[in-house]
Amino acid sequence: MAPQNLAKTLELTYAELRRLRDAAVSEEELDANREQIKGHMLMSLESTFARMARMAKSMMYYGRLVTVEEVLEKVDAVTVEDIQAFARETFAPGRCAVFVLGPAGGCAIEGIAL
Repeated sequence: MAPQNLAKTLELTYAELRRLRDAAVSEEELDANREQIKGHMLMSLESTFARMARMAKSMMYYGRLVTVEEVLEKVDAVTVEDIQAFARETFAPGRCAVFVLGPAGGCAIEGIAL
């Protein structure tokens, strides 16, 4: 984005974070995202490298091979309430930080209420 759009971009981003925190996602939106995540995961299994990387991460993080079926069950188990609780905890004032990379001395960031 152009430096002159920084304030507007940050305000729009924070507005979306506030919306996620303060208003529950719809069941339809959750279903659509759930299906997208599952579809992406299943499509990635067509790649030998992705399958091996998934198994390696599973062993490193959990000390065992987590099955695809187990992951799909966990994705299906996520509720609107789970997302709302996560958003409230994560997007609370004082818990978020912003990092802006651009020309030195290009612009200043004023406080934006989360």
